[in-house]
Amino acid sequence: MANSDWLMYQDAAFSRSQSRVYSGSFTIGAAGAVSAQDIPGVTVAKAAAAGQYTLTTNRAYAKLNGHAQMVGPAVATPFPTTTGSDPQWRGPALTTQVLTLQFKRTDTQADADAASGTIVFVTMIGSDG
Repeated sequence: MANSDWLMYQDAAFSRSQSRVYSGSFTIGAAGAVSAQDIPGVTVAKAAAAGQYTLTTNRAYAKLNGHAQMVGPAVATPFPTTTGSDPQWRGPALTTQVLTLQFKRTDTQADADAASGTIVFVTMIGSDG
């Protein structure tokens, strides 16, 4: 199979499975509010609970999963223990369009808002196959 044939096969298989990768970042501002977001196809909203965020895709999938990574603080600055600095997904996802991200303190494991200025990189994969 020629390389171009293989790429066409992969493209056809990918479009049949109706999979999509969402990737980007959002920034947490004062009082845990979302101050900026750049994840095309996803809306990020602060939930009522401390340190909790909902990430909603622009359509529902049979399966939805993700990875989140906090970036910060600056080099040579210790990671905070009095604010949320450990993002984890709540779940498993009970819906096929929304994932819930929870920040928690590293010292007590208690739910907590992340420090203002925290940047969160997110990758989410939705699939119907």
